[in-house]
Amino acid sequence: QTNYYPYAYHNSTPTADEIKATEELLEYIDQNGLYHTEEAATRRARVVNRLSAMLRAWAVSIGTAKGVQDEQLLDGGGIQIQIYGSTKLEVHNYSSDMDLLCIAPDFLAKSDFFSSFCDTLSACPDVDNLLSIPEAYTPVIKFVMMGLSIDLVFTSLQISRLTGTIDVLDLRCLRGLDEPGVRSLNGLRVAEWICKLVPNIKTFRVALRAIKHWAKQRGIYSNVLGFLGGINYAILVAMICQQYQNATPFVLIQKFFAI
Repeated sequence: QTNYYPYAYHNSTPTADEIKATEELLEYIDQNGLYHTEEAATRRARVVNRLSAMLRAWAVSIGTAKGVQDEQLLDGGGIQIQIYGSTKLEVHNYSSDMDLLCIAPDFLAKSDFFSSFCDTLSACPDVDNLLSIPEAYTPVIKFVMMGLSIDLVFTSLQISRLTGTIDVLDLRCLRGLDEPGVRSLNGLRVAEWICKLVPNIKTFRVALRAIKHWAKQRGIYSNVLGFLGGINYAILVAMICQQYQNATPFVLIQKFFAI
């Protein structure tokens, strides 16, 4: 047990014992399969590419039916998928769900997404366990594709055609969005902010992996059941990383529980 100052910066050089403890922690993480595998990474990339192609084709179909001009429909109006959650933060393992956000141009409405695109998914042989929940606090389509569990949320920006990667931290992205649309965008915005604000992303990832594993082993990792979820733990660990910028992952975990 060591004294700590919750709101003071810990800038001292790690001791030999702290470094050794972190090496043992890394070995534990590796032995317990808490990292993702190359095979799993390849499957995730295939799923994202498959969904992107489906969304582009769907956007062209809907836009054509609505009389949208052909030049606006190039590449589905620029419709895109962005990854957030544990995969974005790179703290996922081989069995983790994947959180995806569909960012669409203005001619695509939430009602289109939860009706016709849901039908498109239903007709896809690679998709199982499809569940559409448009009335949820954050509207979502849940399904399994190629054996991977996916939560897909949707937001339509007030832009006629999307070009390039959207900077979701630009507050102009929020213009004209209803509350569910803002909440759908917030998952990605929070992940982006964490990546920017954490002083050492590598130590953050190690500490967060370990703490998420601790919570799951004790059955207290679930927003649905009233406990903290992945993003809640990520925010808490990020704060500890900011307070103790030079600390090893082992020390970060100690400080996390102490504070």
